[in-house]
Amino acid sequence: MTSWLRYLVFGIALLLVLWAAFGRNGMLHHWRLNRDIDRVERQIRAVEDENRQLELRVWRLQYDPVAQELAVRRELGMVAPGERVFVFPGKKP
Repeated sequence: MTSWLRYLVFGIALLLVLWAAFGRNGMLHHWRLNRDIDRVERQIRAVEDENRQLELRVWRLQYDPVAQELAVRRELGMVAPGERVFVFPGKKP
């Protein structure tokens, strides 16, 4: 095999390797896609966890009288008959 043919074969092989690594659907592209998939899956898990917490809060507000009373006191600022509310300057009740 002549030397120029060896260089040609080596050059073609190098181009194929570079194309496989960095081409449009190369390994680098697949690595980025896998990274994006992992990120989206983490986001999905976080949203599912938040959804479970909100479902539990909704259930408590529907069926738990203690949770209902706490929510009414906190969000609406209501008090039971006979209770006294002390409001200090600079503090929210």
